[in-house]
This record gives sequence, structure tokens and C-alpha cells, in this order.
Amino acid sequence: MKCYVKSTDGKHSPIELPDGEVVVMGRGPETCITDRRCSKKQVELVANVERKVVRVTQMGTNPTSVGEVKLKAGESTLMSENDTLYMVNALYPYTVVFNNESPRNTEKPKVPHRVSKKPASAAASPKKTITDFFNAEMSESNKRTQREEDGKLEPSGKRTKFQASVSKPSENSEDSEEEEISHKLRELQERAAKGNPTSTKATNDSPDPPKGRACTKDTWEEHGKLLVFNKKGVQSSSKIAGFDIDGTIITTKSGKVFPTGPDDWRILYPEIPKKLKALCADGYKVVFITNQMGISRGKLRPEVFKAKVEAVLDQLGIPVQIFVATGMGMYRKPVTGMWDYLCEKANDGIKVKKEDCLYVGDAAGRPANWAPDRKKKDFSCSDRLFALNIGINFYTPEEFFLGWKKATFQLPPFDPVSV
Repeated sequence: MKCYVKSTDGKHSPIELPDGEVVVMGRGPETCITDRRCSKKQVELVANVERKVVRVTQMGTNPTSVGEVKLKAGESTLMSENDTLYMVNALYPYTVVFNNESPRNTEKPKVPHRVSKKPASAAASPKKTITDFFNAEMSESNKRTQREEDGKLEPSGKRTKFQASVSKPSENSEDSEEEEISHKLRELQERAAKGNPTSTKATNDSPDPPKGRACTKDTWEEHGKLLVFNKKGVQSSSKIAGFDIDGTIITTKSGKVFPTGPDDWRILYPEIPKKLKALCADGYKVVFITNQMGISRGKLRPEVFKAKVEAVLDQLGIPVQIFVATGMGMYRKPVTGMWDYLCEKANDGIKVKKEDCLYVGDAAGRPANWAPDRKKKDFSCSDRLFALNIGINFYTPEEFFLGWKKATFQLPPFDPVSV
């Protein structure tokens, strides 16, 4: 099965989107868009043929939209066959098609065709090769030299450099000409590869997991009761390492259960930054997934929380993606809404492999005195249930960062799976 993006006005042929590759579209001859409000690199498209979706990332300054979703520079969303992509300012609509054959345009192109001035027989002539292109100048000059000889023109006292070179043929002239053509061809190929990288393809024999394009800047998104933050440099991956924040990555400096202010925090364990950097080096995308009910209750201002987590990331020194459930509903753990959003809309269309994923949190259902110096029981079991509902491995902060053995825990007596 193949994926194509198709202009609904039929101005040009459908453009193929190879599975898992990044394809850049914008103003240019491929799209027939000449509107200068549309950047030459307006959007990046990544197709996931298996799921029949396309990840759309806005790269240009002016807004791109997919259906009712309006994007900003650096933001992304998923597009299905039922959606319409508007390249810029609600103009230039496109749809995607998934099938085994290239779709054909049924409408006449609305732009005038260029009329060829060549005779009809020229259309049947064989295509020119790169050798023919570079030999054109040589052939034309030889014709001029022959005409001069036929007209018995007196030779001038000076000869051009080109005439001097062709008047002294050598036995290896054809070989040297071929070498020069090959050299020019290599230069053109290298220049094209460096100057116009419209697509990238991962090698099949690479052991590294598939990765998306690195985020170019810090961005916050709001989707109802869900906040999403993308740190500059974060890359999508099939391997996800998820973490709670409070009690897992940070704790209070004051020693109190709840922070006394936006600056009342510290990294929980010294081993945390090194461990997180090792995960990034191993191809994981590090993700923080947290409940923050205080935002919807008015006890925590969103801008204060945003500044706090950005300061935490600056101290950790790694690119992280953050999901924040600001109230009750489908996004609040242990419901899997935040994980589902990550997989479906915030991973560049790359399929997440659950067997390579993990989640770490302190709400693990551990009883009182679960360790010699830990007298209090866990306030809930939501983090462990969250991982259980998803179907991925779960660890407590002490197990993951410090290497402690697994502590005892107790799940709720009612197990919905058993029903």
C-alpha cells in the first residue's frame, strides 16, 4: 500500500509520501503554489501506511490547518483520509489517499500548460542523457569551427582558449571528456543532496529505533484539559520512557508534601540526570506524564507551572516531551488518555512499541514501612495502574534510579479485567 497527497483542485499530479519518510511541501513547481505567504518549506509530512495517517508539522510562518485544527510554527497534528489539509491561510486544500496504485486527477488543470514550440516528431525522440547535455557545448563549437573552414575565413592572429583545446586532439581526449562529465555529475548530485534535502530514509539494517525530526524550538500546546510541551531537540521514537514528575523526578526542598512556592523543588536523586541522558543516548524519547488538578481548581496558575517545569528541564539538560492533565476526565491517570494522545498525535506518526516502553512513578500502592526509612504509604496506586492499563513495564523511582529490589504493593480489590 502507498500513500499520496492530492491537490483537491487538480492543479498537479498526486505526490507520493513514502512510509516513514519526511517529505517537505510548500511554494514551488511541485505544488504550483506561487503565493509568497506560503513558505517554500511550509509543511513536513510523514506517512504511517499501517495506521493510514499522516503527521503534519507546520514549518512556515503563516498558519497551516488540518480540518478544524489550526497549527502554529513547530506544531504538529495527524491527518487521515477524511481530513483536508489547507497549506496556508485556509487556502490550497489537499487530501491524502492510501491505495496500491497512484490516484489520477479527474479534473483539468486550472493552470495553463506550457505550449512546446518543437515539432511533433521531437516528442518521439529518445530522452537526452547527462552525457548529451555536457556534449552540447562541444558539438556547437565544432559546428562553428567547420563553418569557418568551409567559408575559407582567414585565421585570426589569436585563438580562443576553447579553439586551442579542440585543435590539439589527443588519444585520451574521449576518456578525459568522460571523466570530466562524471566529475560534473558527481558535483551536481552532491550539491542537490546538500541543498535540497526533501526526504530522509532510515536504513533497514540500522539497529536504531525509528526517530522523527528534532523539535526546533520550545513549544506549549493546549488541548482542552491537556497541556503538551515539546522541548527543543526532543525527537519522536518507537521507544518511550515515561516518568511522573512530583515525587519521581523532583521533590520539595522544604521537605513538605506540597511545595511552598514555585522555587520549592530539587532533583529527587543525584542519579536521575545521568540515567535520563543514558536513555536518550539509547534511542528513547523521554516523556513526563503528570496529573496537575490544582490548575483546574485555581490553586496553580498554568504559567507558574510551565516556568517551573522548564526550569527543571534546564537543570536536567535533556530534551523532554511533557503531558499535563489539568483536570478530571479522559486525560487524568490512571486513564490512558495522555498515552493515547502521545501515540496517536504527538509522535510524528512513528508507531510505539510497547515492549520497548516503560513508566516510572511514585504512586505505586506501597504500604506503610515499605522500606526501613519510608514510614508513609503511597498516597495512591495511580501510576502503577496507568502502566498496567497501557500494558508496559512499571518501576518505582527507587527501583529504576537506585536499583532497589521491588517493594511490596497492593492493587485495588476490584480488577475490571476479571469481569
